[in-house]
Formats: sequence, C-alpha cells, structure tokens
Amino acid sequence: MGAVASVLAIGILPLVASAAATISAVNPTGVAAGSADTTITVTGTGFVLGSVVRLNGTNLSTTYVSSTQLTATVPAGELSNVASPQLTVYNPDGSSSNGVAFTVSATVGSQNPGLPNTGLAPTSSVNVGALLAALLATAGAMGALYLGARIFSR
Repeated sequence: MGAVASVLAIGILPLVASAAATISAVNPTGVAAGSADTTITVTGTGFVLGSVVRLNGTNLSTTYVSSTQLTATVPAGELSNVASPQLTVYNPDGSSSNGVAFTVSATVGSQNPGLPNTGLAPTSSVNVGALLAALLATAGAMGALYLGARIFSR
C-alpha cells in the first residue's frame, strides 16, 4: 500500500497596524449641564470594529457603524457640571485619535440666578423703531426726552 501524505498548510498573516483614528466632527458638539443620557455621532477616519469613544479617558458605550462613523452614549452623570471634556477614539491596537472638545454649557439664566430669565437669546434682535416709539411715548407722558445734546419737549 502506498503511503498517504497529508499536508497541513498554516497561513500566517502579517499583523498590520491600523492607521490611527482621526475625529473630524462630533454631533452634537455639546449639551446643557443637567442633560439626560445623550447619544453622540463621531465622524472621522480609521475607526475599526472594537473602537471605543472616550470622554476624558473614560470609555463610553460605543457602537461601530462604519470605518468613518461611531455612535456613543454620554451618561447623564458626565453632564451634570459645566465643562469642556475631550472626546477621543481608542482603537484596539492601542492608538488614540486627536481630541475634540465636547461642551457641557450652562443653561440660559443659570449663571446668575439673581437675574430674571428674559427668554432673549444673545442673538435676539431688537426692533429699534418700536423701542424708540415706546421711549418717546414714556417721555411724552413725562414732558421731555433727553437725546444726546438735544432736549425734545412736547
């Protein structure tokens, strides 16, 4: 009988380091202090299965979407105080991405609780004509209005 030879082929693939991840955008870029758990979308390059979004070095629950997109949940406990923590992406090969600020900002009117919240945002516009008419009506009731160097009276 002839000898039966069996050949066992072992393939060894070279370990190729993945390119370091790079963050190009985060959405949203921040939230108000006191917000509930917030899902963020991180866009960039070099993401791999097992990439983890980190907030100031703390791993966040992360979902791999593609090599250019991850989603992660920032827990409410990390959003309780005004801050600008750094978001990074950590890859399984040990590399980390660039850092991007995630702003936890004060809510409108909360920086000085002694002031009333008018509901006006800093970008609100003012109808100058209506304001001037109101001032003139008030001044008319008082008898005169001083504007610059001139005095107007009824």
